[in-house]
Amino acid sequence: MSRMVIVDDRPPGVVFLRHGATQWNEELRWQGGEVDFSLSQSGRAEVAELSRRLRTYGLDESYSLVSSTMLRAVETAEVLRRSGVGSGPIRRIKELREVHVGKLSGMTEDEIREAHPVLFADWSSGKVPYYPDGESIHQLIARLTPRLIELLRQDKPLIVISHKTVLRAIRLIIGVPGPIDEGHLSGVALWTCPESSGTAVWRNLGAQDASRGGGYSDGRL
Repeated sequence: MSRMVIVDDRPPGVVFLRHGATQWNEELRWQGGEVDFSLSQSGRAEVAELSRRLRTYGLDESYSLVSSTMLRAVETAEVLRRSGVGSGPIRRIKELREVHVGKLSGMTEDEIREAHPVLFADWSSGKVPYYPDGESIHQLIARLTPRLIELLRQDKPLIVISHKTVLRAIRLIIGVPGPIDEGHLSGVALWTCPESSGTAVWRNLGAQDASRGGGYSDGRL
């Protein structure tokens, strides 16, 4: 597994995080934007642990919180705020919702691998595939881009909680080079650095993040 890229030691201007785990995540069952679940008990625990790691990077109550309108993202933001990472009201943005995966919603990874082997291989390699009766990568990028530009132009530090495929699309829009270590659930961050012409890197903040590197690995939406 790749190590995190550390650009410098300054706190970031904007951090995009993935939500914590739900029961369906733990069952390796795809959710997408079709269903809306609360965090599981272990999901809340991992976000609380993530908040501790974020504080070591200088993230604190000076950050404003933004999330998708989906419950798992909003609850992730709430756990972070209670842990001293971020403060104030949570701004909810519908364009940050997870991609619609159509008829794949509710299916397990094994079921998808068997029924749609090419799609599953593309998705496992980090691509955003075509989802049957779902949302295309072009539709996802079209709804994300105006909001992303708005967020990156903010003159205050932000923590933005969204979803796995949304983070993949944001990476494509920004043009972050190199391989992605997508990490474990909320333990992956798209990290934009202040005063650096929009430089952005991926950082894996998973619970096995020894010496600020490493981390878990999974493939759940």
